[in-house]
Amino acid sequence: MILRAVALLTLLALAKPAVAQEQTVLILNGRVMDGSGNPWVRADVLIQGDKIIEIGDLSDVSADDMVDATGLYVTPGFIDTHSHSGPGLATVGLSHAEPLLAMGLTTIFANPDGGGPIDLSAQRIALERDGLGVNVAQLIGHGSARSQVIGQQNRVATPAELDRMRAIVREAMDEGAWGLSSGTFYVPGNYAPPEEIEELAKVVAPYQGSYTSHHRDESTYSIGLIAAIDEVINVGRVAGIPAILTQ
Repeated sequence: MILRAVALLTLLALAKPAVAQEQTVLILNGRVMDGSGNPWVRADVLIQGDKIIEIGDLSDVSADDMVDATGLYVTPGFIDTHSHSGPGLATVGLSHAEPLLAMGLTTIFANPDGGGPIDLSAQRIALERDGLGVNVAQLIGHGSARSQVIGQQNRVATPAELDRMRAIVREAMDEGAWGLSSGTFYVPGNYAPPEEIEELAKVVAPYQGSYTSHHRDESTYSIGLIAAIDEVINVGRVAGIPAILTQ
């Protein structure tokens, strides 16, 4: 029952204005958390179409749908910064993302671990063809860019090859990417020295993008966990962008 209510509310909140502009939903008696870090407050939330229009004591207000949230938390939608949902969301019949909505997720970042397509415009078309139930922020994968230029070869890129990778990242950012992802734990990402990733991260900086990584080592397989974490942090420092450790 709770999952059904969460999914219903999220779907209504994300519905296109043309469909739900007149629809109103009133969530009553919830423990409202606004995402600012402040403690929760008991309040009611009124939604019209795709907008929250009032928060407070709305016990005397009526709406098309009334939901009793007594004992439950009412929060902004959760953001999944490391999601492998991209291929599924690009599949007709799955793009409405009801399982994600039932968990309270309203935004996901696609193409993690340095993977995903390099043609983000084509991916966006596939994502949107049957209607998206969640917001999707696309990343451009370092491993995908590297594979496009030098395949799976275990070697350092030449200056000309690095320029081609820069061009791929720049085009993806122009197409709306939110940042660069890498998977230096995997082939071909683990063939790249940190300097290669730093150069591509610099391309992201003017777009105010970010860098996310499945870092190079999780234990003592290669350079060690601490060194792998330091590498990710240093990429962000050198490029002047946020660095996010996703695994």
